[in-house]
Amino acid sequence: MYRVKSNGLDVQLSIYTESEQKEHIIQKQVLFRKEQSQIVVYCNGERIGDVRIRKEIATIQHILEHHLPYYALVQSINRKIVQISVVRPTEIVTGVEKIAINLSKLDGSLNRELYISMPHSPFPHQIGLVYIAYDEQNKRYYLFSNEPKKGSAKVLVLIWEQDQLFAVAEEPITYKPEEKKRLLKKAKLFDTMLILRDTIQGEQLETELNFHEHFSSVDKYLDAWKQYMNYERDLLTQKQQQCKLLQYNDYDYVYGKLTFYLEGKNDISGWLDQVEQVSVEIPSSEEALQVGVLKYINGYKLEVDFMLDDTADRLRFPKKGNLQVSTLMNEVAQRRRDIALQKTMASLSVISNLGTYLSEPEKVPPMGAIHYRFPSADVPTLVNGRDADIQQRLAIEAALNTNDLVLIQGPPGTGKTSVIQTIMKSLIALGMNDILLTSYQHLAVDNAMEGLIEHGMSAHRFGGEKYVESELKTYRRLVNEMASRVTFDDVDIQQNMPYYEKLLEDVRDFLAQAPFTPATLTTLRQYMEGLEGDEELPISLILTLDELLALLKEEQYADVHVTVDIDPILQSQFDKLPKAVAGIRSTKDVEQWQVFLKNIALLQSKERHKQCDILITDIKKTRQQLVIRKDSKALQENLQQKLDELVVLVSYLFTQQAPTSFSSDELVGQLQRIIVEVEMLIEESQQVVVLAEQAVISEFMRQIKADPLELAKCIRQYAQVKGTTCQQTVAQRHRLYDVIFDAVIIDEAARANPLDVLIPMTLGKKVILVGDHKQLPHILEPAFEKEVDLPPDEFDKMYAQSLFERLYQNLAVGKKVMLNKQFRMHEDIGELVSQLFYPEGFTMGSQLVHYKMILPYTMASI
Repeated sequence: MYRVKSNGLDVQLSIYTESEQKEHIIQKQVLFRKEQSQIVVYCNGERIGDVRIRKEIATIQHILEHHLPYYALVQSINRKIVQISVVRPTEIVTGVEKIAINLSKLDGSLNRELYISMPHSPFPHQIGLVYIAYDEQNKRYYLFSNEPKKGSAKVLVLIWEQDQLFAVAEEPITYKPEEKKRLLKKAKLFDTMLILRDTIQGEQLETELNFHEHFSSVDKYLDAWKQYMNYERDLLTQKQQQCKLLQYNDYDYVYGKLTFYLEGKNDISGWLDQVEQVSVEIPSSEEALQVGVLKYINGYKLEVDFMLDDTADRLRFPKKGNLQVSTLMNEVAQRRRDIALQKTMASLSVISNLGTYLSEPEKVPPMGAIHYRFPSADVPTLVNGRDADIQQRLAIEAALNTNDLVLIQGPPGTGKTSVIQTIMKSLIALGMNDILLTSYQHLAVDNAMEGLIEHGMSAHRFGGEKYVESELKTYRRLVNEMASRVTFDDVDIQQNMPYYEKLLEDVRDFLAQAPFTPATLTTLRQYMEGLEGDEELPISLILTLDELLALLKEEQYADVHVTVDIDPILQSQFDKLPKAVAGIRSTKDVEQWQVFLKNIALLQSKERHKQCDILITDIKKTRQQLVIRKDSKALQENLQQKLDELVVLVSYLFTQQAPTSFSSDELVGQLQRIIVEVEMLIEESQQVVVLAEQAVISEFMRQIKADPLELAKCIRQYAQVKGTTCQQTVAQRHRLYDVIFDAVIIDEAARANPLDVLIPMTLGKKVILVGDHKQLPHILEPAFEKEVDLPPDEFDKMYAQSLFERLYQNLAVGKKVMLNKQFRMHEDIGELVSQLFYPEGFTMGSQLVHYKMILPYTMASI
């Protein structure tokens, strides 16, 4: 299973068990079952626990809902936590009756048993599984052996000639080389019969003639965009070399624009053609400081848009320094694109066939049965309160019912944003509470998220500080509404609970020390004097405390002493203990004190014993410091002071004092009265309707009233809708890169580079693309067309055409919907736009205000 684990989805998760598990289940296979709202784990037919971490539940639930093949086994056990490894192959190809391999070109003998189909594989199959990868660089196939041990596994190298597969070599598998890892990510499992046979010259074995298409279909489109990504990377390196280092001697910052004032000797010739094409950074000995996109340059100054992004620095820039073209921001963006591309090509996106769908959109399954209708009881209208027209209703229902992809074309003014928000509200009403809303630019995300909270959805904008600031008014209103629902009249009584409980604990500790020593009485008197005038105490308890203090007047017992006999052995041990700095020569000398204190623990009060322990800890630390700084008089004096304090504390045992001029029974009675009264106060507090939870709520409300944006931080973690740009979807600081979303909605999808659209597409159980391919497409590097050897029509189809248009032209009718009623333009303008760009035709919305237009022409003359 090693190669399968490297090839497919590999997830490590923790399950929690009711009792400690035995180690005999390690490396045993486990199965997952969904029981009510839980994901339960079984091993050998017995339930061993359940999955509790939210992301891990979503992962297993997705596998079970889509009937994906998987293999899970116990990796390790730590008491009641069991670590499970879950793996699945990228794809199991069915429908191939047999794969025949011609061995006539292979030198030497071959152990054929190593390559026969795997009939006992844990993955579901009908015949047996054959594991094959394809290397597009050398045009060779690799048949992996079924040897389970990593060290002895081999691979049979194959070529496709004369419409059949020939074996040309046998090699050991090495997992370290990068090319092997790349092959494993692309390998596929074929549920088929494998035939290995020597043939005479000219004889041909029967195998399917289009076998090679199993590996080429997905790669063609995605490899084309990988080529473009590499071109952009190389081009940026050229631009960095072309733009010479610039020196500046000052800078200003105004409203998001940084202006650097250049020194007179700079060569700016290479920079002039790069306006809005490159990002700028300040080189540093440690790490370059990211500045922003170049907006303007002349011989005296350079202007950039300063970006506060996850790839930008918030540091202050030096007043003097150098400027150069930045590659970091581009490298971060390219790395995110590359990871998404690899996931898609290896079938590791949440929609495992996503790569196939993008290369061959006609293979996207048609819309199945319509289980969810709109309008519904939970969402009767659009979020703006209007009734949906026919096309809007069809778009919403398509989004609710699709299991993979759906496209919504939204021309200008057709209510696209309302439809998006209504889709999200409907998904949440169906229990789909993890929704990603994204677009290639910040403004589109901000517009689509506007008003979500008012419409009853919890939403958070990741990476959009400006958006959150603009929502300050909304959050302040929410805080006020929350505060109006909470009553705090009785919270003060509840807040006194910890105070009363501490008082009760202290009085009981004093009572437990009877008969009392003079030291204990002095401590008790000081404690009770500290309670005098405390406004939190009721009058009845204050009067009882006053009576107790009358018994504890210092003149009643201060001059009366009684010596108590102590065990002579303890006395002898005490006399031998080191009591000066000179006697503390090693750790053993301190340990003598620790042993002695342990022996007299029962003879001391808890408070005094605690003080002794603290002193011993301080003595240890000070002695260790003296080992390093032997001549430090301050440390020596400090150590001696602590030793003296320790001796005084312990000496009380050998010269105890006891009072004789008051009744110990009377003092015990007073303490018991205090205990009873405090217990009554606690009981009364517990009967108050407002309990401890509201004390926490009151503190939380205090914090969010002071700063309403604190509420945004709370919503961030539990938000039903998470909004961000395509690139920032996988930013490390947002921690969304491994979330399985119930739905991913991508707005302005027709204008985004397919590599950027691919990033969020890999994360969703269903992907809803919203855009309009009749408007501006994505931007390509102008010189790229000259770099690729493609006819113009083929280039346009592969690169110039947006991914949205590519899918829209090939998806089944139920998987794409066009919104055709516009509510924004004057009827005459709408008719002009319709005739020029939308032959399907526009209709005018009923809410549209009809203004009279006076034009120097008529529609017929256009």
